[in-house]
Amino acid sequence: MKPNRETFASSNERLEFVRTDDGSISLYDRKLDESYHSSSGAMVETWHVYVRHSGINECSSNSAHSDKRILQIVEYGFGTGIGFLLTAALAESMSVPIRFISLEQWLLSAEILEGIQPILSMKKAFPEEWQIQNLEACQRLFNEMISWRRSLPDFCPNGEYRFRSQRGTELVWIIGDATRYSGEPESTDCVYFDPFSPKTNPDLWSIPVLRSVFQSLVVDGRFCSYSVASPVRKMLTEIGFEVERLPGPPGGKRQVLLATKRR
Repeated sequence: MKPNRETFASSNERLEFVRTDDGSISLYDRKLDESYHSSSGAMVETWHVYVRHSGINECSSNSAHSDKRILQIVEYGFGTGIGFLLTAALAESMSVPIRFISLEQWLLSAEILEGIQPILSMKKAFPEEWQIQNLEACQRLFNEMISWRRSLPDFCPNGEYRFRSQRGTELVWIIGDATRYSGEPESTDCVYFDPFSPKTNPDLWSIPVLRSVFQSLVVDGRFCSYSVASPVRKMLTEIGFEVERLPGPPGGKRQVLLATKRR
């Protein structure tokens, strides 16, 4: 159901902006009756569920990564781009090179992405210590990404679109049916599994897709999701993941999911 929060119109009749509890802005899709983020806080949710489990912190201090091996992250659902911005800013602040592959059925326009006001939202959602470390990088990355988005058609046909930040972070947009994506075996370090709910998007929340994710992950690779539903945990366990339910973000979901591919 639509969250009971302040809303305001966007340039797309299907979408409206929603102000979430941490002050950040998300989107509500009228056609799907789905919100892009938890109403308790879009920024805090994204950081807590996904970015803090990305492996970037471990890479920055792990001698095994001293050769600057690129950390590959695959995201199911680019949405408003918050996951990419927060991840890329953290990676660049810690000098960890990343390739961020994002699977999306259709891309939001530059106008709507700007309407999310991500930098202002970060100032409201995150403490000063976080802002000192990451905000400048987020601002620069957002400006670069929006400029690149404006260079593309408003409606991007299915295909692959590549962006590289001034500091070398790679973003690969793959537009189309995400159920067809497999990736190279053992090529991915972390998966952000953030499609709409199993009810709305059952084809993605399925054994074939989750098995493909498992095969694409390196040993000790991670699968992160907001969903801790019993059927989801059962599928992941059957495939071979080690599944954990972890405490959710402050003021938000009680639990979130982290699954790990062990040897």
